[in-house]
Amino acid sequence: NVISVNINKNDRNDASKKSDIDSKEVDIKKAKLSYEEGKEASRREKKLKRLEERIEELESETALKKKELELPEYASDFEKLSQIQEEIDKLEEELLSAMEEWESLNL
Repeated sequence: NVISVNINKNDRNDASKKSDIDSKEVDIKKAKLSYEEGKEASRREKKLKRLEERIEELESETALKKKELELPEYASDFEKLSQIQEEIDKLEEELLSAMEEWESLNL
């Protein structure tokens, strides 16, 4: 009877040690995950910042091109007006794409 009690105590100690080891492994995994999550959040923030800057650039470029359309010297130059409008269309497509990407990262 005494022997079985000692064995049970040893079993409990082993189980306790295993539990401690398991909890330490979980803590290490959580720390690694937190580090990785932090890195990912930092990457996302940098990308959002770049996208915001790019969106501002695209909005400015688009506004300038639209002003260019209004210049009197281009009023009768259909080719130039078409070229400017194509540039505006491309800028607006890129702007829309950047805004969609920004929105998806910002959720």
